Amino acid sequence: MTMQRLDIAGVQRSRETAANHPTYIAGQRMYAIGSMGGGIIAVGEEHLVGAMGGVWSHPCRVLAGWQLNIASGPERNTLNEAQECVMGWSQLDRLWHTRMGLPVRWREWIAETRPIAYVELQIENPLPEPWRGSLTLEAVFDLQPCWFGGVEVGPTSVRSTATVVQATTDDWAFHWGAALGSNPEPSRISLEGTHAQLQYALSLATGESKTILVALVCDHVMGADGAVLTLHDALLLGNYRLTERQASYGRILTEGVTLHTPDQALNEAWILAKLNLLALEANYPPTLGRYFLAGIPEYPQLFGCDTTYSVPGALAAGFSKTTLAALHQLADVAWRQCGRVPHELTTNGRIFNPGNVQETPQFVLAAWDAVRWTGDLRLLKDLYPLCREGVREYLMAGHGWHGAPYLWGDGMVERFGMGIFKLDVQCYAIRSLQVLGEMAERLNRPDEAASHRELAADMREAFEADWWLPEETMYADSRHSNGKNQLDGHWTVMLPVQLGIAAPDRASKVLERVMQEWVNEWGLVHTREREERVWTLPTGLLALALFQAGRPDDGLRLIHSIASTADVGLLGAFEELIPQGLCFVQLWSAGLVIEGIVSGLLGIEPDALAHTITINPQLPAAWPEVQLNDLRLGEHRLDLTIRNDGVHVHHRIGEVPLTVVWRPATSNRRIQITPGDTGEVLAARD
Repeated sequence: MTMQRLDIAGVQRSRETAANHPTYIAGQRMYAIGSMGGGIIAVGEEHLVGAMGGVWSHPCRVLAGWQLNIASGPERNTLNEAQECVMGWSQLDRLWHTRMGLPVRWREWIAETRPIAYVELQIENPLPEPWRGSLTLEAVFDLQPCWFGGVEVGPTSVRSTATVVQATTDDWAFHWGAALGSNPEPSRISLEGTHAQLQYALSLATGESKTILVALVCDHVMGADGAVLTLHDALLLGNYRLTERQASYGRILTEGVTLHTPDQALNEAWILAKLNLLALEANYPPTLGRYFLAGIPEYPQLFGCDTTYSVPGALAAGFSKTTLAALHQLADVAWRQCGRVPHELTTNGRIFNPGNVQETPQFVLAAWDAVRWTGDLRLLKDLYPLCREGVREYLMAGHGWHGAPYLWGDGMVERFGMGIFKLDVQCYAIRSLQVLGEMAERLNRPDEAASHRELAADMREAFEADWWLPEETMYADSRHSNGKNQLDGHWTVMLPVQLGIAAPDRASKVLERVMQEWVNEWGLVHTREREERVWTLPTGLLALALFQAGRPDDGLRLIHSIASTADVGLLGAFEELIPQGLCFVQLWSAGLVIEGIVSGLLGIEPDALAHTITINPQLPAAWPEVQLNDLRLGEHRLDLTIRNDGVHVHHRIGEVPLTVVWRPATSNRRIQITPGDTGEVLAARD
């Protein structure tokens, strides 16, 4: 067992963890999955079985892993069971108290925007007599393509000079390649197949310590020779690269958008959610640009629904560059597919799954969220034609069924035996038409806006008439082509409520029954009475529905349940299942925690195009106030102090006045605040 510790931005956790439990650190061009104890482990159960770990610089794997050995005289120890592993996220630190009596420290980090991994080794002699021995760093090279990479490469070849190791796959021609070196240079390098050992002979006086810096460079174009050309500077700039990465985490966690509530656990969940988003930022040119990895270790690919579900939270947290870049990449593929938004792109840009039916309307909702948060009219003009084509042409023409007002095809639930019409597909389609109406209206296209809204109303009317099961007080979760409804109890039963499709009286009945029969101690089960696993995605969406229904305590409980996954497995990382399971760092988990707080708990509705923010909070009754500082709404930056009876706004930055609307459904009170000023909106008194 290894004592795992989390220590970042004032958030501290500790727990004993199996030495072979995975770790994760990342930059935008490279990431490393290792183990708590420091040994090389097999990671991956669904895609590249046993080979999803190690060091990756997509679209290729560089190392299967690396580990450290210490020797003195005839005694030799493999250091694979560290006593302590500290996750700082910008770096990882291990400590071994070796049987020889010497402490050995390992610090590992990844360069911010370059495919370079670093290891710093430090050994100290606390013994009363001098110590002589050696440290040996063993690196196992494995230059293989990503899952469904679509390329063939030869076996990994490794060679060395007296000071540098090189690895490649194709007889040293320009292609993928890597170089490994250190400062000081190794005393000896030995090779055995793809295993390279860098040995350092050491002689330490009492109280003396030695530090060794190791750099691993990957080059996707100029191969191993190109990597060697980069290696010298990589070693010179090693400490700078660490400082740079630490500064990025510092800025995003202690500056940026910050949250202060009476609930310290929620404050820490906010920090950890931003940390997770930062750790999932990726940029793999030229095959993929900037985007968020969907999940580690199994899903580093660019996904449609994973991205779109995370857009509101990522934008609210200040990750606009990566969020917009990911949307544009999905849009580029959708344009080539005549409006069909892809479900999954491999890390070398290939289309693995061209898109499930709900993916396109989900993209419409995410695009509108992006416009509302950024106020970017150019973005709206660019994406609206694609969104319109995707819904009105690809979906309506390609997935209509003999005049039925429903769309056939696969949705979010991937289970056999359902009807051809899926509940989530219909709900997202209706909502996307409503959103298209908003988009068209903002673009001054009244006829198109009316057409979208009319079709949305017609589909919603048919949906209410055909899908409601009075005896179940629930909507069917699928429907067959012969008109027969089916209720399997999948988690999607709550989507008509969360998306605002359900009639109000039915929405309350659905929500009540879901809370009684679909929710266990962890959250919303996947399928009632059949699959009790709890996923963070359905649980987060249910939390949003509960906040909308005026049930903040229940909504907050589910947000805390998602956040509780950061206390198991890899400390600080939000998992895919609750309490633990599947990907141990999951994109939509972090995104939904932030959206649940901003949109649900605080009731913030952005409209940067109109320079307006609407606030309808759902705070627990006992909370005096919540502070949200440096919120970015288009060109505006705001500090908000939100209470159940009003909001205080400091309009820090902006070029025009900002309209603040308070509880429009009741009092519709509003004020305008010029840049640099403060203002307060209070609820109307009876």
